[in-house]
Amino acid sequence: MTWDHPRGYDPLTACSETWRARSGVCITWERRSLQDFESFPVSELATRYDLIVIDHPHVGQVTREGCLAPLG
Repeated sequence: MTWDHPRGYDPLTACSETWRARSGVCITWERRSLQDFESFPVSELATRYDLIVIDHPHVGQVTREGCLAPLG
């Protein structure tokens, strides 16, 4: 899940294609508007998606709730 803007979506699509070519694993990205991210809890998204790109205002909420884990 990422935000519906070329700056948020296009790099992920390109990286996902590179990952598919190297690993054979396909990643499909769904998009939401920034307004949808504001009105829908990240903790709910975390139950539905394996990968989520969030905007910086959500970092405090994510930290408090412990609903996401870093990839590294």
